[in-house]
Amino acid sequence: MILHTTRRPIIFIVHSLGGLVLKSALIHSDSCRVGHLEHHKALKLSTYGILFFGTPHQGGNGVALGKVVLRIASVALNTNDRAMKHLEQHSEWLETQLGQYSAISQDFDTTFLYESYPTPLPLGSSIIVPKASATVLGTENTESIEVRKNHHTMVKFEGATDADFQVVSSRLVIMNETAERRVDENWARWTKPQEKQIVEVSSHDFSLPLQLPRPRNHNFTGRNTILKQIHERLTNVGGETGEILTLHGTGGLGKTQIALEYAYLNASQYSSIVWIDAQSQSTTTTSVTSFVQRLLDHYTNSSECPIPDYPQIAQSLGLRGLVDRNGLLDREGRPPRIIDAAKRWLEQQGNNQWLMICDNVDDLESFDISEFFPVSAHRKVLITSRRPECVRFGGGLTLDRMGQGESLDLFTRSLGKHLDTLEAEGKIASSHLWYEELTSSSDVEEARRILDRLGYLPLAIDQAAAYLQKTSKPLKTYLSVFEHNFELVMKKKPPKALWLYREDTVFTTWEISYSAVQKLCPEAAEILVISSFFSNQNVPEDLFKHCAPPSAATDFDVSDAVATLLSYSLVERTRDGVSFSVHPLIHLWARERLATSQRQEYVVGAIRTMGSALKEDGSFSKEGYTLRRKVSPHLQMLNIQVKGSLFEIPIKLSIKDAEHFYSIGSELLQHERLDDAFQWLSRALSSCSENDGTSHVITLMIVSKLGRLHEIQEDFALALKHYERAYTGRREIYGEEHELTLRSLSGIGRVYGQMNEVEKSLEILQQVLSVRKRVLGDLHRETLSSYYTLGAHFASNKQTDKALEMLMLALMGQEKVQGEDHPATLEAVCLIGGVYLARKDYGESMKFYQRALAGQEHQFGTDHTKWLYTAFRIGMVHQDCSEYDAALKWYSQVLAGREVLAGKDHPSVLEVVQRMAVVQYASGHYSAAVELCSRLLASRKVTPEENNTVSLKAVG
Repeated sequence: MILHTTRRPIIFIVHSLGGLVLKSALIHSDSCRVGHLEHHKALKLSTYGILFFGTPHQGGNGVALGKVVLRIASVALNTNDRAMKHLEQHSEWLETQLGQYSAISQDFDTTFLYESYPTPLPLGSSIIVPKASATVLGTENTESIEVRKNHHTMVKFEGATDADFQVVSSRLVIMNETAERRVDENWARWTKPQEKQIVEVSSHDFSLPLQLPRPRNHNFTGRNTILKQIHERLTNVGGETGEILTLHGTGGLGKTQIALEYAYLNASQYSSIVWIDAQSQSTTTTSVTSFVQRLLDHYTNSSECPIPDYPQIAQSLGLRGLVDRNGLLDREGRPPRIIDAAKRWLEQQGNNQWLMICDNVDDLESFDISEFFPVSAHRKVLITSRRPECVRFGGGLTLDRMGQGESLDLFTRSLGKHLDTLEAEGKIASSHLWYEELTSSSDVEEARRILDRLGYLPLAIDQAAAYLQKTSKPLKTYLSVFEHNFELVMKKKPPKALWLYREDTVFTTWEISYSAVQKLCPEAAEILVISSFFSNQNVPEDLFKHCAPPSAATDFDVSDAVATLLSYSLVERTRDGVSFSVHPLIHLWARERLATSQRQEYVVGAIRTMGSALKEDGSFSKEGYTLRRKVSPHLQMLNIQVKGSLFEIPIKLSIKDAEHFYSIGSELLQHERLDDAFQWLSRALSSCSENDGTSHVITLMIVSKLGRLHEIQEDFALALKHYERAYTGRREIYGEEHELTLRSLSGIGRVYGQMNEVEKSLEILQQVLSVRKRVLGDLHRETLSSYYTLGAHFASNKQTDKALEMLMLALMGQEKVQGEDHPATLEAVCLIGGVYLARKDYGESMKFYQRALAGQEHQFGTDHTKWLYTAFRIGMVHQDCSEYDAALKWYSQVLAGREVLAGKDHPSVLEVVQRMAVVQYASGHYSAAVELCSRLLASRKVTPEENNTVSLKAVG
């Protein structure tokens, strides 16, 4: 001090354990502060560089640091047993010293020198401090040099020509060149005013400039309600841990966009906004590290000192040893310390106006995002996620699809913005204001149809606009391309900087969630794809209980699988709690993403699922019938998806598969979809033939059902052929009185009646009834079916008394066994109404028809063929009573329903048209009658000579 040498640069040369002594001294010096051993601070401030010769810095080659030190002490020093024991007991202190010194090591220019020759020992020779212990890889401002000597001789040089001496001396010359300037900088930073300023800044300045991952999206529109709800929830903070709010919904709804818009919209109300990319633990850690670097930069820029004291700023933020001389954070250093520093800053007293946004918190399995949340009564955390489970962190808001008005506005904006981009790129002329055509009413309506098909999904809307602008095609062409080439219009990324999504497209955004589901629960992924061949609304879980997905384990639980899909927002729970719905675009995407071979496999999977649910042995139970009602719309959609390609399935089908085809065909027959039913039943029969099952019980079941189909089609010769084949085969397998044999025999009896062989028909039907009563009992469903069949036989032969007797027995039995609203019960009710109509007892007829209609509406809805049939019969009652207005009202409703189901030229539709023509003629509305007759003529394609005849027949 007297010689004023405290600020002269120091370069230490230390050997072996002397290096540990020096590190302890430097650690002590670094801990000194103003007013506390301030003069000891000179050692660290003046130290520029260190040459460590054979110093054990860490354990190496599987040997702990304490053991390395003991080895040196035992061979290099004159130590006794007591000293050795002391070193061993304090090996933990050596490890602690290693950590403390690492925090300040980058402040020095360090050279690690390690021995390469073994040291002679009493029992041989050995490397005392191996390279792995004498060097520290990955540290800043360091260099490692080999010394070709042993541990004792590595600091003993033979002279100036010694190669090792030349290496060391040249290193000292280099260090000396910059030592003085560097030490001067160290002392310049060591001033009391500066330290005070830095501490005060880090303690009281909590306002950070706004920095978000993307610029504000000027195409953003709508979502005002959800933005308001977010603000109300975040600013109404109560309780002890602040507010954590999750905005959750499926991919493509714009969760990130809403979070960005909220941040820009309310930036002035927050002192700082921290944006975390929370897709994974890695991206989350990176985001937190970037935020901490922002803190360092902010406080550095706020400092009035010309030479920022980075170590002091780092220390005030709890980052000592993690910031280099240029103020850059060591991003590869210790993430836990960096995360703790960020949390401590946000938790500081007075820092109560910040907002943290954690975007894309979709991975809940690999890491816990809550470990990154500060603990503060004032914390405000907004999470965006596809995972509704995130609401457990605090509260939640479900993001639904956009409203029609918002979607139309976004569509228009996107069209305009894409046009601007293309114009700027010189791809279109500035006069090409294509999107202005949207102002016409026809284009607005077409746009609404497009938006409805897109499910009001923002990402899909923007992609649709991009496609239309790129191709310059009119709006009316879009849906056709969409339906026939979904991948073409939904897989390409729109131009950047428009709706500002990440690299997502409609195709890729759900692929992320699907891949996670597939990894977590393969059965769930298969259920999603199989469901894409059904209707997207109200898919009952029970549908999958009868046929588990191919990858399902023996303990498969469909509820658990659906819960996984719910967890990733790929499906939504319906109100009944036992079904789920799929967004229409996800529904389409799940199917269109499949390669041709995969599609065929999943088609078969969907058929097996549906066939198992419709298996005939459960169709007569109340539970089975309830399920059949629920799956009806899914059956119709499956039929649409595979119709026309049933015989093109390349996969080898089994007899069991034939049974599934049969079940679906039978159900379609119940819905009077005769052509479709024929396709499915024919494919089922083909599958049996492929498996050499021409006499198999499944084959006979299919043949019998084909007989019923041809009976309904009034192709009685073919129906009789099928029934007789089924009867012969079943009699040989089961015997005369087995129920399946009797079903085929009953079909033969009905067909004979249709062929006007009345006595033969009656004899067979009575024989069947007699056997069933004796074998099954009066109240068995098959016995009741025989009562109904005999009632229909008598009704068709105008034996109304006998018909009513049989039908009433059937009705009373069905009410007792099946219930008042079961389809079999309603069939009997409806036929009784027809018998009363034939007797012109219009009051009784209307009573039974109205009862049947109410039950059918409850069971099937007003668009079902059975409801439409009964409504048609009610129209006939009104017509017979000359109540023409009422008759026309019913006929009009039936006409509209049958046209949708069967097409405008179907016989069931023309039957209604003819009735309406007669009523219009009887009402004196001749022009309306002529118009209806013209439709009949056009549909039937009659010759001009037949015009008068047909017209006269039409009007009676």
